[in-house]
Amino acid sequence: MKSEIVRPFAVMLFAMISGQCLVAQSCCDEDNSTTLCFLSTFEFCPSNDPYCFSYSLDGNFMEPGLTQKLNNPAHYGQNGVVSCNMELVQLNTPVTVQSIYDQGCDIVFTGSLAYDPVTFSEDATVSYFPPEILDAIYDWSLECDNNLAIISQGETTRWGYTLENANENPNTPLAGTSLASIFDGPFGTINSFNQGGSFQGVFTGTPSTGFEILAKDAFGRPTVALDLATNDLVTGDIGIYCTGPGDVSTGPSIVTNNDILACNIFALACLLADEALRTNLLVELCPNETTILPNGQIIQYNELGVYTDTLTAFQGCDSIVTTIVVAEQIEDTVLGNKRCNGDGYSVTVNGNVYDQANPNGEEMFITPGGCDSTVVIALQFNPHTAASISPVLCPGEVIPLAIGGQADAPGIYVDSLVNFNGCDSILTINLDYYHNDTTNLVEILCPTDSVNIGGTFYQAGEQAVFVASNVFGCDSLVITDLLSYPSPNASIDSEVNVTNSDRTQFSNNIPPDYRIKWLEGGELSCDTCANPIILPNDGIPAFHLTLSDEFGCRWDYEILANYICNTYLPNVFSPNGDGINDEFNRFSSGCPPQVYHLHIFDRWGEEVFYTNNTKQGWDGSFKGEPASQGVYAYLLVVEEYGEKNSSLVR
Repeated sequence: MKSEIVRPFAVMLFAMISGQCLVAQSCCDEDNSTTLCFLSTFEFCPSNDPYCFSYSLDGNFMEPGLTQKLNNPAHYGQNGVVSCNMELVQLNTPVTVQSIYDQGCDIVFTGSLAYDPVTFSEDATVSYFPPEILDAIYDWSLECDNNLAIISQGETTRWGYTLENANENPNTPLAGTSLASIFDGPFGTINSFNQGGSFQGVFTGTPSTGFEILAKDAFGRPTVALDLATNDLVTGDIGIYCTGPGDVSTGPSIVTNNDILACNIFALACLLADEALRTNLLVELCPNETTILPNGQIIQYNELGVYTDTLTAFQGCDSIVTTIVVAEQIEDTVLGNKRCNGDGYSVTVNGNVYDQANPNGEEMFITPGGCDSTVVIALQFNPHTAASISPVLCPGEVIPLAIGGQADAPGIYVDSLVNFNGCDSILTINLDYYHNDTTNLVEILCPTDSVNIGGTFYQAGEQAVFVASNVFGCDSLVITDLLSYPSPNASIDSEVNVTNSDRTQFSNNIPPDYRIKWLEGGELSCDTCANPIILPNDGIPAFHLTLSDEFGCRWDYEILANYICNTYLPNVFSPNGDGINDEFNRFSSGCPPQVYHLHIFDRWGEEVFYTNNTKQGWDGSFKGEPASQGVYAYLLVVEEYGEKNSSLVR
């Protein structure tokens, strides 16, 4: 059980209503509506400057947005978000403290006049409303704590503020201020809002009578404040209330962050205009306890809720007490530390010692709210563990030890680790190593072949050494000796003399177990014989022989041809079609001619045949008819390659 504790839960901006009003003026509101009085810039602006009269509730930048929201009964009215009847009234001129009271104003909204009606110049850091008007509003605000003025931009200079056009959006609220409800109120919660228009002000000077900063710009400079001398709200920029230059939406609906901010500000004004002294109380009950409301009603623990009592206060104003009855938050605490066997840990609770010998129990405490609270002690002492492993490592590998050093040779090591419970774990390591591994290989290659070993090409006669992984994953040294198959034990001609009078044949000596292949087989009597006969040809400069063995190895040889060229012509031929000596032509060893001309003349010197083709002979005809039998003269001009025995032939 506990004695009843009553705590202030939230205090309104004004705790009491002061008695500083004018004589015959009451600080208690006697009607059921909230009168919002505003200055109309139309009365002070030249007719030819439309922007001058835009910054008032009946101006171009406010009437389409903010004014429609204030006149929306769904926002301000008996059944609205805020249950106050908002009435907008233009301040009559001349404005005095008495005239403000006479019009029944609860709130005064100045708007902003930044244009000089005489010089038509613009300066948003000062106000061009007549000074006596701002003086009257300031003095009226001082009369009663609930007389609220909302001041912006250059009009704040009368309240003692100076400002400059230096704002950087977004603006953000400061936490824990006395007017936090304008950022977190009946119309919603915002974390930021924007100023708007060509002038966006930050405060550079503040009054000595006191102030509280409520919001700042992106660089931390103050933009919204509570003036402590008057309890008025001051802002560095009129644009936060505007549509067009600012972010207030058109129409009666709440859409943007600036909509929420502006409507929350006037909701606060409605509450201040209600003259009742409002007090919120928070009562926290323990189970089975009761509390007594200001009207004497007894509330049980099972009747938690919000209760409102209206009492009569001094000066005849009502005093409204809202009591919020909630259950005391009681949380049982479990003290369940995990420790290790034998570590000597203990904890003292309510004078009782809990340790490994006495790990569990319950203790009772009284909460700050006076309720019983249980602390459950449940200590857990975990055992130490031990394990052993027998790793086998590759040469050069090591195991770092938690106690320091490393296991780097065969043997037994003892290490101390921490197990999953945070206790000691003794690890015994029986360490062994695989032996170094070297493999010797022999590979036989053909003399002209190469082999890729470890990414490198090797030829016969070389040794390849590289490192590979063995079956244990360790490095293994592999040495490969590369040998060559033996060359053929053969005697091969290096050159051959070719004449026209002999059947030239090679004189090679080749063992029978080799396969033979001549590249120029068409010019030889046999392309698989060791010593074929050279047939007549056009002067092949060399013959190429390939030998291959049973292992697929091959050896290539080149035999140079040396032609001995003796040109020979017969002295008789018989063109009778019997296939024997039917043409008259040159006989040659096959030397290719560089120059060749054969002319044949009859006995009277007429040319009966001519050719420059060595393969074409005279068939004994002249002009398509057989020539007469007889003696004919010939002229042969020939120049051949090779070694030549030359003669003039007629």
